[in-house]
Amino acid sequence: MRFVEEIDLEPGDTVGIAGNHWDGNSKGSNKRTGAIGLYPSYKTIDKRVVVEYPLYPEVPITES
Repeated sequence: MRFVEEIDLEPGDTVGIAGNHWDGNSKGSNKRTGAIGLYPSYKTIDKRVVVEYPLYPEVPITES
């Protein structure tokens, strides 16, 4: 069953997640098309980007 608010997804699309409806759908935006709506959560996989956190050695650490 396809919901009226469901957005189209193509393989490789990036989706910004806005929330999970806990009924098998999530709300988000397709970054390729700009469309906002629901999509079946099982059709997506998590993409995580890990970045190095900056260090500031010139800033003294103080205990509060």
